[in-house]
Amino acid sequence: MDGNNMMDGAGDILQRQPYKVLVREDDEGRILAINSDAFLADTDGWTQIDEGYGDQYHHAQGNYLDGPLWDERGVCRYKLVDGEVQERTQAEMDADYTPPVPVLTAEERMDEIEAAMMELAAMMTTDNMGGDA
Repeated sequence: MDGNNMMDGAGDILQRQPYKVLVREDDEGRILAINSDAFLADTDGWTQIDEGYGDQYHHAQGNYLDGPLWDERGVCRYKLVDGEVQERTQAEMDADYTPPVPVLTAEERMDEIEAAMMELAAMMTTDNMGGDA
């Protein structure tokens, strides 16, 4: 008996079905998710890219591709081209990268609020000094 077969409770040999590896991609073909049919109850919207036996296929999320789906910036590393998974070029990934918007610290925010209030107070004082004649 090979590793692709198993025995049922009665001792009969059962042929194990291969695991299907599926990906979900966006409109640009960037791969957003990878999984095995062993873990997907509904495969609508998924594309089968391979099938086989063993952990590479059964646990495709962490074992099928050479690296993680996303780089350290959160950009997709892989794309689907003519049914084949390809690693995206650095130029493709760089084009997708949007740097995060810097977040002000509480002190910086308070400084900005204080400056705006001082400016508003100065405008109000100037308006009152001009007076109504």
